[in-house]
Amino acid sequence: MGQTISQRDGMEKFMIYAIIIGIIGAVAMSFYVKNGYRRSISGIGDPIQGPAEGLLHIKQGGYDVAVTLVNSYDIEGLVVHTRDYMSSDIGDQLSPCDIGLAWGNVAANNERYDLHWDHGNRFLELSCDAGVESALGGRAYVDSHISNNHVIPADMNICWQLRSIHPGAHVRLKGYLVYVEGISTKGDVFYWYSSLKRDDTGKGACEVMYVTSVEWL
Repeated sequence: MGQTISQRDGMEKFMIYAIIIGIIGAVAMSFYVKNGYRRSISGIGDPIQGPAEGLLHIKQGGYDVAVTLVNSYDIEGLVVHTRDYMSSDIGDQLSPCDIGLAWGNVAANNERYDLHWDHGNRFLELSCDAGVESALGGRAYVDSHISNNHVIPADMNICWQLRSIHPGAHVRLKGYLVYVEGISTKGDVFYWYSSLKRDDTGKGACEVMYVTSVEWL
């Protein structure tokens, strides 16, 4: 038996509603994937750093690059901001994204207080009023419980995983803090030295990390 006119009309309306809901869902998902979301996580401890030795050689973007493994590094954190880089610059070729991480009281209160995160030119930027800084433990505490990580993936799978990280994620990165020195076929020199401590600020305070493992927690 064939469908009646009312049945056909009902089916068409159902299909239209399903398509509209699907479009709304896709738009919402694309916003979530691109921008992540804001959350707080308590109980995240300090990064673990230890001795390491080793030298890696990478050919990238017309450069011969020496990567010296200075310290082993194991960092767990709340992702507060990320930025991808896709230029032909050797730094962008080696490190396709920056990942801003927070731990301690900063991660535990990321939703409670009005913390504004952004990435400038390879810097993680946090702006908040003095009262918020004081509530979190003071500016020195805040500075020592956030980090901007220039991540160098060990392989393409790690690269894909790093690019999949967005604000709101709770991740653990393992690898090495490194010193990077390269020279191009034209004689241009490039160098990038990781910070080896958490309480420094400004130029040179970012961690340059050769990442061998990414874990979502």
